Amino acid sequence: MFDGGVPPDVQSDAIVNTVLNSGGPLSSAGRNTFKLARKFWKWSDDYLRGVLGGGKVANSEPALSCLSQPGGLMATEGNQVVNLNGKLSNPTHPPFKHSPDVTDQYIYNRVANELVAKKRTGLRTAFNDRAQMEDAIAETFSLQQKEINAWIASNPKAGITEAFEANPGMGNLGRGYEVTTKGGPIVPITQSMPNVKLVLIPDGKGSYFIHTAHPF
Repeated sequence: MFDGGVPPDVQSDAIVNTVLNSGGPLSSAGRNTFKLARKFWKWSDDYLRGVLGGGKVANSEPALSCLSQPGGLMATEGNQVVNLNGKLSNPTHPPFKHSPDVTDQYIYNRVANELVAKKRTGLRTAFNDRAQMEDAIAETFSLQQKEINAWIASNPKAGITEAFEANPGMGNLGRGYEVTTKGGPIVPITQSMPNVKLVLIPDGKGSYFIHTAHPF
């Protein structure tokens, strides 16, 4: 039962993260263990509050974010894998390129340098909120778990990324810029972006890293 100190669900997050976060690539079994542990502690705490403490008081505690992986996105930020030709992959980069910390100018410059300059169309985006970023990616994993499990079971080659998309049901997730015609003008994205594109990179040993993830 919550005694006025650190809420039990926060304590459980810390325990799970400490036990499971090794900074290495994730296996499906490891992710499932993490998710089950979170659910068990939440269920236990909710039960005790109901029996001993009269239930939760609405808005009495801050909303908690469900981490995208043990330790959150920063746990594997900047990691690389060795691909089949012996070269290192590009570093993993969800927070670096797509977190709410990146500026509008940074996103604009990415569109200019990566798309317009190369006569390509497309968009570059970032999440609005860090907690929501973790939540949205976690829910995308949940919604696409069957497909992810099948992909990793197929023994994908090291360094060859695979994308998974889902709508986590959280409304607009981000902001960004786009160019819709080759060499055309760069314009702000005005429509809602409720979807997540999650890109995973396999290590060739049955596990993977989150290579990147962004709203669209």
